Amino acid sequence: MNSSFRTLFVLTLSIVQSALAADKPPNIVVILADDLGYNDIGLHGNTMVRTPNIDRIGMEGMRFTRGHTSNATCSPSRAGLMTGRNQQRFGYEFVVVPPTFVSAFNGQLTGANDGNIITEIPTDKQVPMEEMGVPPSEFTMAELVKTAGYRTGVVGKWHIGAAPQFQPLQQGFDFFTGTLQGAALFDEENDPKVVNAKLEWDGIDKFLWNMLNTQMLRDGKPYKPEEYMTDFYANEALRFINESKDNPFLLYLAFTAPHTPLQAPKDIYDRLDYIADHKTRVYYAMIESMDLAIGRVMDHLKLLGLEENTLVVFSSDNGGAPYTRIPGTNAPFRGSKATYFQGGVVVPYLVKWPAKIAAGQVSSTPVSLLDIYPTVAAATGAALPGSVALDGVNLLPLLTGASDGPVHKALVWRSGTYKAVLSGDYRLQIDGTQKKDFLYNVSVDVGERNNLAASMPEKVAELRAIIEKAETEFIEPIWQTPAYSKVPADTWPTTIPENAEFVYFPI
Repeated sequence: MNSSFRTLFVLTLSIVQSALAADKPPNIVVILADDLGYNDIGLHGNTMVRTPNIDRIGMEGMRFTRGHTSNATCSPSRAGLMTGRNQQRFGYEFVVVPPTFVSAFNGQLTGANDGNIITEIPTDKQVPMEEMGVPPSEFTMAELVKTAGYRTGVVGKWHIGAAPQFQPLQQGFDFFTGTLQGAALFDEENDPKVVNAKLEWDGIDKFLWNMLNTQMLRDGKPYKPEEYMTDFYANEALRFINESKDNPFLLYLAFTAPHTPLQAPKDIYDRLDYIADHKTRVYYAMIESMDLAIGRVMDHLKLLGLEENTLVVFSSDNGGAPYTRIPGTNAPFRGSKATYFQGGVVVPYLVKWPAKIAAGQVSSTPVSLLDIYPTVAAATGAALPGSVALDGVNLLPLLTGASDGPVHKALVWRSGTYKAVLSGDYRLQIDGTQKKDFLYNVSVDVGERNNLAASMPEKVAELRAIIEKAETEFIEPIWQTPAYSKVPADTWPTTIPENAEFVYFPI
């Protein structure tokens, strides 16, 4: 076959595949990393980590430079993703953790119990964990697409309710393999095939190493994987795709990487010998492992002829964690997980659908994980629930070039007395514990260094009014946070300087 004929053949085949794809409902693959910072992928300029498969999702579709989560911690953010609604609308305001978790935060940032914790709700007044989860009355993304004939599966971290009524198989999913909790060991601690990095300064890390194991659920039964957890999740994702390939499907693939505890495959760790710091090397090896797993899933879709008509979304539940003490994980933004600075809520946000979305696009339009739900509805033809208010917006017009945004008048965040809003060029944070406002013009101050609150009281009042209006549609939290934790605005390698800025975020 000569080169010109081969080119014509490939072009014709591509046109035929696109035409066939246009007549079929797309498959949906939503991939969520855990505590992955904006700067933790190669596509965003990080030269220490290799993420060609993640990068490819953005290069073959649209990359959003201002993709936001609905919270700065994992559990509420996932509740918003799964419903398309600000999770405060149904009382899901705080992380699902046992009250005893408070003890893990004492000294997490400085190595000593120096007043980082403000206790809010006594332990004896806490709601039992069995009552914490996305209420069954909410119409999940899985329940949404099932009305359009989809098979649904979730592989990985759930963390939006462990009691039977909150579990995936009771919330619209046909298939579930993973952990119901917020974390798990990636492999046995003493397995020679992994390299561990313990964070001796971090109470959370000590708590996790003491409490976690590798056991999870598979097909409704306890299961102990023999392989590294990220690889196991990839295997299970392929199993679900193989079982579902003859029908349209939704796969929610929620990795636990690179959340602590830090454990990486030794073979990948060994390849990253150019990284001097041990914990950083383990961290980026975990991300590279996840990238390889995502590559296996993407390659399998292509092998089965499903790539052209599969809508793939890749993102993270929140920004990189401060307690890992890895510099630059959320660059160029200030802040981290557990803050409403941009580093806590602006994350990688990549979308591709070859049949509909042109490759190589970059958008600076602010979008949210909440938008995935209505976008999936529009792509699949599923009817949105008419009885509830959605906060997400259908992104298909933006993704396909029919519109160039903006899509949101404002984005609002709330965790108890800590609140934030983005409207236009301005972001306001309200720390109720300190009675302090943080106002930034992020169009010129991406790093949020010049606090304008004192000099622009009218803008503060305007943005406060947006939050207050949103709050009229929120309900009381189903459960309260056991405490508020002092979190620095900047990640410091050892102790926090006396003049450091910080916020109080609910545990």
